[in-house]
Amino acid sequence: YHEILEDGLALSYRVEEVLHRGQSEFQTVEVVKTVPFGSLLITDGLMQSSEVDEYVYHQSLVHPALTAHPNPKKVLIAGGGEGATLREVLKHPCVEECMMVDIDGIVVDMCREHTPFYSAGAYDDKRTNLIIG
Repeated sequence: YHEILEDGLALSYRVEEVLHRGQSEFQTVEVVKTVPFGSLLITDGLMQSSEVDEYVYHQSLVHPALTAHPNPKKVLIAGGGEGATLREVLKHPCVEECMMVDIDGIVVDMCREHTPFYSAGAYDDKRTNLIIG
């Protein structure tokens, strides 16, 4: 896998296995297993997150906001098809409902099948309200 970030700067990872490669109505979706970072979620040729360090982004995204709120009961996630943001939101027991809206159900389904570590069962939590479209 090779991604050009800007002129003169690129990231390359050795791919051990292609777990999924497909096209949805909205984007190209791939999951590849790499040597240093485990599975990578790639959309339209751009890495979205990696198995080894995704928690840094998702924990930093969720916990400061939910900790700052005095009593977050309902949470909206716009996007987040891999389910990692949902996973982190649901770690807060005061959350009664988390609505996740994603335009691309193919990404959600593909991640549930090939990268279940992202959501870690969050899609099956009774507080989850998943809306595709």
